[in-house]
Amino acid sequence: MNLILKLVLFCFSAFFLAALLAGGLLLLIISMLRWLLTGQRPQIVTFVSAVNQWKKGKLWPSKARSNTTSNDNIVDVDVKDVTKTDHQPSIAEK
Repeated sequence: MNLILKLVLFCFSAFFLAALLAGGLLLLIISMLRWLLTGQRPQIVTFVSAVNQWKKGKLWPSKARSNTTSNDNIVDVDVKDVTKTDHQPSIAEK
């Protein structure tokens, strides 16, 4: 009886493991086909690449690079008070 129980449990566990592997393989194939058809990377690939960039310190710009930005990109803007009027022109009036 003990041997039969061990064989049954082994068969159930082998079937469960095979089902998990088959499901994972099916999801992998579906995500690769989606990647080929739509161009969207699978989420796990995006997550792993972000973690690798974070480990290398390349996820955020370093202080050395942020100090080298030129002042050509800075634009001064004049402040103007906007008051609400009684009549706001509609799109058709413009």
